[in-house]
This record gives sequence, C-alpha cells and structure tokens, in this order.
Amino acid sequence: MNRIAVLLIFALPLLTSGCMWGRMKINDPEIVRLARNIEPGKTLGSDVPRILGAQPTMRMPGKEYRMLGYTYADTKSNGLMLILFNFTRSSTVAETLYIEVDSKTDVVTRMYIPPTHDLEWRFWPFGD
Repeated sequence: MNRIAVLLIFALPLLTSGCMWGRMKINDPEIVRLARNIEPGKTLGSDVPRILGAQPTMRMPGKEYRMLGYTYADTKSNGLMLILFNFTRSSTVAETLYIEVDSKTDVVTRMYIPPTHDLEWRFWPFGD
C-alpha cells in the first residue's frame, strides 16, 4: 500500500501539469514590407495610412516636419504549468517604423524601416 501511495504522490504532479503556448501581436509586422511602397520625395503623407493599411500609433508634430510612427510587436510565450511551480518564458520583439513628412508640402522626406526579426519559440525559461 505504501508503494502505491508513493507512486501517486510522484505521479500527481505529472497528471495535473500542462504545457502552455501563447502569442500576442500588436499591429501587423507586415507593415515593414508595405513601407517599401513609400517613395521619399514623391509619396504624400496623407497617402501613407492608405498604403500601410493602418493609422499611425504616434504623431509628433514639428515646425518644419512631422513624424509618424507605426509601432508593432510580436510576443511568444510558452511554459510548463505545475501545481506549485510554473516555468514560463516570453520573448518579445517590438519595433517602430518612422516616417518624416514635410509640414508645408505634405511630402514624405525620410523613412526609418527597422530590420525584421523572426521570433522563435523557446522553451527553456532560465536564460540562454
């Protein structure tokens, strides 16, 4: 009888545990690919939301230029859930696409297109 009780004690955490996967995206990372359709010196600032299919998440007005920012992020989380202990790991990539527009002519003057990152699923929660 003691062997069965000991076996149940060790098997109980295995039977009540589970794995967890989750993903959260803020805006569409494809916005970087779409930004390649914007031509500085030709594209109007009023056309940018139509080209990118989104409104800017940040507007910074200035005297000569206004800056439009399109922020996006991707987070992947996974873990092992036990009764008393949970081990999770979350990896996040967040970037902002910046577009500078001339305040007088409404023409895009410059852009900063951030590099793209492919976020991988990582299980080990204790660092690299």
